[in-house]
Amino acid sequence: MAMHEWGFRAAHIPGSLHYNTVEEANDALSPDDEIVVYCTDPACVASQFAYQWLVGAGYTNVAVTRAASPTGQRPDMSWTEKPVPEA
Repeated sequence: MAMHEWGFRAAHIPGSLHYNTVEEANDALSPDDEIVVYCTDPACVASQFAYQWLVGAGYTNVAVTRAASPTGQRPDMSWTEKPVPEA
């Protein structure tokens, strides 16, 4: 979700979905869906912005990971961050 269409086609986690706009993602996703946002480059911050937007918009099951492998392998999920549940 946090990358351009060409980047998604070149290197994405198999089975993942891509949305071209925030509005498109918002229309397709439910607030309780399990969502992991990622970029293909560890220096990319687009996934961080997407994560912040999703959490701010009320999505409750969101995680962000630093990067997917350029070969399409699953990212190292040990870097995954989730929001702290509110008490």
